[in-house]
Amino acid sequence: MISSGLKMDTRQILPAPMPNSVTVNDHDTGLTLNYRWYSPKFIFLVFFCIFWDGFLFVWYSQALSTNAPLVMILFPLLHVGVGAGLTYYTLAGFLNRTIVEVSHEGFTIYHTPLPWFGSKTIPVSDLAQLYREEVISRGNRSTRVTYQLSAVSKESKKIKLLGGIETADVALFLEQEIEKWLGIKDVKVAGEMQK
Repeated sequence: MISSGLKMDTRQILPAPMPNSVTVNDHDTGLTLNYRWYSPKFIFLVFFCIFWDGFLFVWYSQALSTNAPLVMILFPLLHVGVGAGLTYYTLAGFLNRTIVEVSHEGFTIYHTPLPWFGSKTIPVSDLAQLYREEVISRGNRSTRVTYQLSAVSKESKKIKLLGGIETADVALFLEQEIEKWLGIKDVKVAGEMQK
């Protein structure tokens, strides 16, 4: 027998462990994955919202009690909008969960208890492969990395399933469990994150 000098990689790849923020309910008719949004950044955001909203409360208390000019009431309206949006996001971070329900008919994603965008239902028959992507957002002074769970349709089109995932391990676990339940063989997709 002639040896080629090449070694085969025979290491077995273990499944991704379940992250603390995810719970799984696997039953005969479907799979339910429950992903909790909370992360330590929301503690900082609570204090930031208290400061931001508190400043605006004092501003408007002064402006309304002294019959201030209209410009003092209208000027901070953009700041009020930012404060309201940030406060809602912070509350959602503490309370919300993303529910992924998979059955042989459909794939449903929704967020609860506070309403949030991104809910969708996709027929399972449209899905050929799931994969994870790293999403890098660059600002003036910072770079933010989140993860996205996407799919390739049977027509080779990209379908965004779930974005804004804070950690790579959650994205990997969701992909792994959904593919396993649906019986989709995991194959590499161009642009996919490395395992």
